[in-house]
Amino acid sequence: FQPVKSQLISYNLQQTFTAAQLDGFLSGTGFSLPVAPQYNIAVYQVLYKTPYKHIDSLVTASGIVVVPTNSTCPSALGCYAHGTFARRTEVPSYDGPERPIGFFFAGIGGVVTAMPDELGMGDSDPSIPIHPYINAFHSGYASVNIMRAARQLADTLGISLSGEVALTGYSQGGYTTMATNKLIQENFANEFNIVASAPMSGPYDLKKTMVDVMLSTAPFSSPSYLPYLLLGHHSVSAQLRQAFPTPSHIFKSPYDTVIPPLFYSKQYSTGQIDQYCDQVPRNMILDSVITAFQNDTLHPFRLVLNENDLMGWAPRNPVKIHYCTADEQVPYLNAVRAD
Repeated sequence: FQPVKSQLISYNLQQTFTAAQLDGFLSGTGFSLPVAPQYNIAVYQVLYKTPYKHIDSLVTASGIVVVPTNSTCPSALGCYAHGTFARRTEVPSYDGPERPIGFFFAGIGGVVTAMPDELGMGDSDPSIPIHPYINAFHSGYASVNIMRAARQLADTLGISLSGEVALTGYSQGGYTTMATNKLIQENFANEFNIVASAPMSGPYDLKKTMVDVMLSTAPFSSPSYLPYLLLGHHSVSAQLRQAFPTPSHIFKSPYDTVIPPLFYSKQYSTGQIDQYCDQVPRNMILDSVITAFQNDTLHPFRLVLNENDLMGWAPRNPVKIHYCTADEQVPYLNAVRAD
């Protein structure tokens, strides 16, 4: 079963820039490039439908589509996936820090650029308690369906598309890019012609590299990532909820009562939540859970990681994997091992 391909619910014009205005804006925000924008752009917030928990259960998600408005030839369709954010408004639909990236893709590259807010973020369905963080199904479909919405919007606006598709994203967005590429190859290869894919610094290797990080006794620069991962998957996995009915079945006190509400409120950044975490992430997890996880290859958390791991497949489209050797948050071995 494939969800309907007409996913656009509504669209709203948020901003417009001439090429000259965009040049000044990008320079002022630190996103300037040695190439000046040549396209005027229009920025639309879109609401669209995408699955939540089940393929046939569609909910509302949000994002933006940035459109070059004075292009004289058909535009490629691009999707940029953002990094890790926990505050609901740190996303492209609002004034999120990565929002301008879509502006220069459209203004400099002439690419119709879709940027999903991700489920649980932005103006997505308020019943979603927390973003399902580093989840292949939800992130992949959020990207696929915002690109479908972008195609509908382009058609409505009379913008011609070339049929070429480019995918990229950073950190969590690198993971999302890889998940989207894999999902399209396995299910929608006839619908999306991916001509370029650039996953950057993503945690693709959940079964090995990221398990090593989770079990490490060393301090971590962003200790909130582990509870984000666990709580996000707990929110969408019936198996995890059955094994661990409440956060108190996973986290030690006081983390079990302090950390989850910070994420569920969607009012705090990961940097703020880090201040309430132990610098060694595993120290927040019950010793019994750690021991069981280490010793049981069929532990529920291991099965979830295995299900969302993005190793062991071969892309049929061009892929360039980027990484940073000094990245404290996502070890570069993810990229090396994926490659």
